[in-house]
Amino acid sequence: MALINCPECGNQVSDKATACPKCAFPLKTNNSVRIALADPRLVASQNNYLTFSRLKMEIYDNDSNELLWSGKLSDEVASFKVEKPTYIRTVVNGHTEIYRNLSDCLVEGGKIYKRCNRRKNLFSTPEIYLEEIDGIY
Repeated sequence: MALINCPECGNQVSDKATACPKCAFPLKTNNSVRIALADPRLVASQNNYLTFSRLKMEIYDNDSNELLWSGKLSDEVASFKVEKPTYIRTVVNGHTEIYRNLSDCLVEGGKIYKRCNRRKNLFSTPEIYLEEIDGIY
């Protein structure tokens, strides 16, 4: 968390605040969502990188079906804007990914997420989920 100065009164305010606590001046909201797509340890090996680099990924607003981002799974970060908390749907090579539950695909502007997956065993379908993280990707 960083401190910024309120443009109205000069009071120091958290960069995550939507309004100044002293004068109630509305602060600019950050609608940008960033999702770290691939675990760098998986992409590091040449065989995995070749597989990752061929996989096309698209991120949609689950309600409106609007395309929010399109790229390769090997891209480090997907970045797009949302106006309100939004449920997303991810599609890799034409196949919709299965999330553990609906709350695992809710994103909010100003936040950074990491795309994770977990398998119960070697033969099970991976469960995809987003994990909010601190830091810059």
